[in-house]
Amino acid sequence: MLLRHSDPGRRGLRLLWPNLLLLAMIAGLPFLSAAPSATAPLPRAPSKLRAVAVTTNEVDLSWEFPGGDAASFVINRNGADIATVGAATLMYVDTAVQPGTDYQYTVVATDATGAKGPPSNRAKVKTPSRPDLPDLFAPTEPEDFSVVSTADGFILLDWSDALDDTDITAYRIYRDGRLLVTVDSGTLSYLDTTVEPGVTYTYTIEALDPLGKRSKPVQGKGAPKPHSSQGQGTAPAANATTIEPTASLQATVNPALRRYPYLTDAVGQYLMVNWATDRSGSTGSVKWGTVNADGSCTPSNSASATKSSITVN
Repeated sequence: MLLRHSDPGRRGLRLLWPNLLLLAMIAGLPFLSAAPSATAPLPRAPSKLRAVAVTTNEVDLSWEFPGGDAASFVINRNGADIATVGAATLMYVDTAVQPGTDYQYTVVATDATGAKGPPSNRAKVKTPSRPDLPDLFAPTEPEDFSVVSTADGFILLDWSDALDDTDITAYRIYRDGRLLVTVDSGTLSYLDTTVEPGVTYTYTIEALDPLGKRSKPVQGKGAPKPHSSQGQGTAPAANATTIEPTASLQATVNPALRRYPYLTDAVGQYLMVNWATDRSGSTGSVKWGTVNADGSCTPSNSASATKSSITVN
């Protein structure tokens, strides 16, 4: 030993130190050393992110999460984080948007330390512009709303278009009084895969227009049938919601033609004219005639209709 010190007590400690370390190594004790801890895996990416422009100033987001140790979700819009929601929340309503503007969203899951996992798919959307014409009325109710149990043990919701004096932007579906999903106006069906066999559910649907006016709600009930591939009492995955659109194309229409009546088709001697009554209990009518060479026209034909009958003169 080459230890020199004027304090006998400290010298004794220094002489004893190598012997303690040697004994700890022989005994296999974690003395002054520890095995590196395994790095916890990051949360997985949320999936099936959807963005629906509900009004001129609102975008509704929804997504699914495959499971894992997520403590929260961070919503990103156009490259900037705008909100954080809890791990049990799979929806977000963004009301800080402007009319007629393009937006792009992603969602990431974070763990308890704040570490972020990979981002979800990108969801792009454009908010509607303010209507060119006055928005005087709320949309009509979605028609022919049906609730049908499928052979797979799910519930299929189906409906026909609602009408509005400006435009229809979205449909909101509620299950047992709680918001289930928001879909765009081009989607006219929805497959609910988060149901349990033998349970009766009450569904409600409403239509919305660009300024947020809502139709009267339409209600239906249904209970899924047990499926042979499911064990008794076994429910599908909690976040396995799937949207099955029946239409994904949106027509570009001159704003002047959004008011009824308007000519929709003319083939040979036949034509189709669409119009709507202001309310289901009133009668709408339309007149038409041949346009002369000089551009003049004296309508000589007419038709009138209610929601349940039509008369042609």
